[in-house]
Amino acid sequence: MTFRALAIAPRLSHTLRSALTPVLLCMSLLMAACGGGADSTTASAPVAQAQASPSNYTLSITTSGSGTVTSSPSGINCGASCSASYTSGASVTLTASAATGYSFSGWSGACSGTSASCTVSMTAARSVTATFSQTGASSYTLTVSTTGSGTVSSSPTGINCGTTCSSSYATGTSVTLTAAAATGYSFSGWSGACSGTSATCVVSMSTARTVAATFTQNAPTTYTLSVSTSGSGTVTSSPSGINCGATCSSSYTSGTSVTLTASAATGYSFSGWSGACSGTSASCT
Repeated sequence: MTFRALAIAPRLSHTLRSALTPVLLCMSLLMAACGGGADSTTASAPVAQAQASPSNYTLSITTSGSGTVTSSPSGINCGASCSASYTSGASVTLTASAATGYSFSGWSGACSGTSASCTVSMTAARSVTATFSQTGASSYTLTVSTTGSGTVSSSPTGINCGTTCSSSYATGTSVTLTAAAATGYSFSGWSGACSGTSATCVVSMSTARTVAATFTQNAPTTYTLSVSTSGSGTVTSSPSGINCGATCSSSYTSGTSVTLTASAATGYSFSGWSGACSGTSASCT
């Protein structure tokens, strides 16, 4: 019998190679990842890294108008512009304080509203503006002067003068002025914060005011005094104007007191007055 050798080795070799291939491949990959093996190629894999958040943020403050802004925790204290750093996440309370003659109008930027206090959360850099507005004075002065002879009074009270005077009134007050002429004078009119010829004027005290009142002297009114005599004698007057022994007259301003004096001539005696005078006294007013 003739026996032939079977070709087992190649087939076995192929089978073994097939079985070992995955193992060898895995080892090759492990060696490459670890940098081993003469023919291995090193592969670098990107590694993601988390970026750290800042530990501090800046709070910047500016102001408009006259006033200051302070903070709690401390750091901000300024009347124009300033800044401070705070730990991330800190809550900062800002307080606005207006200067004299100003009032706080409100916030803008990271704050809003008109409350004097505002809280800012420092999760990022922040900017805040505080606005202050100028306010009016609490009172104003009213000054009154006069020309001629007369007085000016006020309601509410405060003004009562015949030359120059002044008084302070709360802002927004309506003051009524009244002009009163002296005897022999007439009120001519107002100038300044008042106008017209009415004896009264209303002034609104939204600012300091000046008013002038003018009084004009009236044209004098005159009356005639006529004197006549009977018999022999003279009549004279004080003030002068009458000096006659028969009939004469003179003009005098209204309201003037005129004293007449009778003087008898030689051989005569004064008997008495009649008309606007009476009695037997030598003098009559």
